[in-house]
Amino acid sequence: LAVSHTARRVNRRLNTSEFRDEDIQAVALAPLIGQSGAIGVLSVFRRVPHPFTSDDLSALSALAGPLGLAVDNMRLARRAEKRCQELSTLLQVDRAFSAGLELNAVLQVAVNEAARVTGASQGVLFTVNQDEGRFEPRIMRGLSERAMHQMQAATLLLTEGVNGRAYRSRQIICVDDVSSDPDYAILRRSTRVRSEMVIPLVHGDRVLGNIDLGSSRRAAFADVDLSFLRALADQATAAIENARLYEETSRRAEELAALNTVAATVSQSLDLHVTLDVALDKALEVIGLEAGAISLVDELAGELVMRVHRGWRHQSLADHMRIKLGTGLSGLAIVTGEPVITGDVRGDPRLAVPEFGYEGFQAMVLVPMRAHGKVVGVLSAMSYQPHTFMPRDVAVLTAIADQVGVALDNARLYEAESRRNAHLALINEIARQVTATLDLADLPTRTVQAIHQSFGYFHVALYLLDAEHGEVVLHAFAGGYPAALLAGYRQAVNVGMIGHAAQQGETLLANAVTQEPRDFNFLPDGDKVRS
Repeated sequence: LAVSHTARRVNRRLNTSEFRDEDIQAVALAPLIGQSGAIGVLSVFRRVPHPFTSDDLSALSALAGPLGLAVDNMRLARRAEKRCQELSTLLQVDRAFSAGLELNAVLQVAVNEAARVTGASQGVLFTVNQDEGRFEPRIMRGLSERAMHQMQAATLLLTEGVNGRAYRSRQIICVDDVSSDPDYAILRRSTRVRSEMVIPLVHGDRVLGNIDLGSSRRAAFADVDLSFLRALADQATAAIENARLYEETSRRAEELAALNTVAATVSQSLDLHVTLDVALDKALEVIGLEAGAISLVDELAGELVMRVHRGWRHQSLADHMRIKLGTGLSGLAIVTGEPVITGDVRGDPRLAVPEFGYEGFQAMVLVPMRAHGKVVGVLSAMSYQPHTFMPRDVAVLTAIADQVGVALDNARLYEAESRRNAHLALINEIARQVTATLDLADLPTRTVQAIHQSFGYFHVALYLLDAEHGEVVLHAFAGGYPAALLAGYRQAVNVGMIGHAAQQGETLLANAVTQEPRDFNFLPDGDKVRS
């Protein structure tokens, strides 16, 4: 195309301020033709009123032909070079992944390369915390130490910001000017980010996280190859998912190992204390907490008694922990038969022992232990730091608690059988002594001593009825009280539980002596007997 001086005045495309200011008198233009069509224009200008001839146009076209091919080839070469760089980047990330590097190292490579290729001044890889409904910064690049602390302390919900929009849409979101975007969330008090790009890490129907890139330039990501970023995001996604599967498999293996250890202890030992020690150690090990306890129900006393504990700061508090059944957080777990999860217990009105709040636990879970469908105790795990108990934590603690319940039942059956055998052995021994001697004067003393030694009772006494005087007389005793205090003791048959049993000729059982209306305490300094 050639435009002469006379035509310029009537050609609107040339009637511009630029042409007028430069006093352009004539112009000739030849298209640059590439493999796919026109890719540009070669133009020449004259400031003198001398029109271009057909020979000029032929020469211009002859130059434009190879020039168009050269420009086209240069563009193809640049695209090929860029594609090679992208493939090299993907290969580098893949090698880091294949080399078995720690997950954060692989993700750091992905974020670094995404920032390098796009020219971003900073980058953050967020992972999704589905349980708490928020993003968690895992990898950060190009941020100062102060900015990283601010980022870690900030809370970005899954519904907030450009990250939230990418999470919901599962599409790459590019914001040319964050100041005009209503969704932009400022996570730091001072930021120079002008444009932002967020690439979601999608695995199946789930979003595992986002790569968030920022730049101080406006529209910095307008010409970025999205296909490359998707491929890079796919690699990061695969690394996160594989790490999650590995962690889940390893954790499951640890849980099974812990359960097997507890099961083996239950099956090999009838020593309840050993079983409780092993169970508590394994429970804390598998969920990674520092403190815990196992408490058992004492039905006779109506109390929950702590039998073993680990990691408490105030050992004396744990050593003497007894609470009335139905009270406190443990009581809630027993009554409902369901796990109880709490945060900071300081000032919690549900505490049965107020001093427990001073122990400083920031999180706690209490799991009921069952035997034959009945709650027989509580397994608890505590943390001195804020901690979120996952459903899998509660599940493994429940499984261990159930095994401890079986162990407790076995130990009680064994104890009952042992006591029954001891009873029979004692009865046989007393019967043997009765038949082996005609001198029965020492038999009552030997009998109460044997009962005291065999069963560990605090006090054993044998009274004989003096019908003539309507009294019962202490004839022999073992353990408990000084002989001087009991010597010659006698009482009316119509007084107290002893008198009632002698008068009525029937067995009397009182597991809570203080609640027995027939109780008669003849000791001057009070009585230590509870049952």
